[in-house]
Amino acid sequence: MMSGSQRVVAVLAAAALAGGVGVGVAAGAKRHHAPGEMLSAAAQYLGIQRAELAKDVRSGQTLAQIAGARGKSVSGLEAAMVAAVKTKLDTAVTTGRLTSAREQQVLARVQKVVGRLVNAKLAARPAAKARASWATRRRTWG
Repeated sequence: MMSGSQRVVAVLAAAALAGGVGVGVAAGAKRHHAPGEMLSAAAQYLGIQRAELAKDVRSGQTLAQIAGARGKSVSGLEAAMVAAVKTKLDTAVTTGRLTSAREQQVLARVQKVVGRLVNAKLAARPAAKARASWATRRRTWG
């Protein structure tokens, strides 16, 4: 069973991948770590624990709303999230797993996706509802 912050990371990952970020693959990694890095960077910028941020997101607030409630700017939040991904990409370029040109392409997409993520309601489905949905699909498959 996933913890609350793990579910939020999973939702961020799904949103980022749907938007075409693909940072982990672009950097040659086996797993996508960018959503977790973005969530950690957002929590650090907002001055709260990652678990508290996850709880606020699960309650239906957008990251922009959370930033506003804490007196932080949305543009600063976006910059912090993009900087976290850029750090990972810079490391990939330094180690030769990614070209500079590809890094710039990925960063351009990350900036677009972060803008959407900050303003999106990312609340994850409750675990019980997800399990019920899975059981229903399984029954229909035979």
